[in-house]
Amino acid sequence: MGLKVAASHLVCLSVALLACRPGVDQERGSAASSSVTLAKQPQARPDTLPHVTPETLAVAPRDSAAITLVSQTESYRALAESMLAVPGKAVRLFARLGREGEGECVERTDSIVAVANPKDWPDNTETSYVLWVDHGHVLGLYESPVSCSGDWNNTYTHVFDTAGNTVSFERFSGFFNGCPFTAHETSTYYFEPASGALLAKKYLMTDPKNKPFSPSRCEEFLYRHDYSIFSNWQSAAKALHLPITGYQ
Repeated sequence: MGLKVAASHLVCLSVALLACRPGVDQERGSAASSSVTLAKQPQARPDTLPHVTPETLAVAPRDSAAITLVSQTESYRALAESMLAVPGKAVRLFARLGREGEGECVERTDSIVAVANPKDWPDNTETSYVLWVDHGHVLGLYESPVSCSGDWNNTYTHVFDTAGNTVSFERFSGFFNGCPFTAHETSTYYFEPASGALLAKKYLMTDPKNKPFSPSRCEEFLYRHDYSIFSNWQSAAKALHLPITGYQ
């Protein structure tokens, strides 16, 4: 799907992910209109959204309206992620630089630089960031800390609507210590656009062949590092020291 086609679908889906949702507006009455208005005011939401603990806990949608909105969010997320395949201005790369630490590791700093080419990440990159941008709107933020040991690969992905609110968040962790084989752990959150209320959380543990298995088979989880689920793009940019100028 080309960027122009994808963008038209994104506009439809991203007005708080409510305006284009058949049947749900009637189900909620005037609440849908109120939600659209609130979604344009990201400052009304807290800076961060709550985690669900323990990590393995899944949360089912509470009703049919939440089920529909989660489904719409999944479609929106797929469209946003399809932008990564479009060369040019849809993607922006940034690196958080580190200073020399113990062994081969670098210590985290607040220094952020733009990266022109995905083949040119600085040698002292501590975390890499990828922004998905369409018509000035940041629709996605992908965060990948560098593992100096090589034992793990953690990524954190926010998906924003065009008002800048977080509608989905994914934590992925790939590692080979503590489980009988290399494990992939994925937690996916879905949030109501206007309020940031949790709609659902999915949890999945898979083996190298993408076959699900129980986390009870693992002795320990060493790589569940602390992370934040930011309520909106502005909060994420401020906390991570990413440039806000030129983006909405």
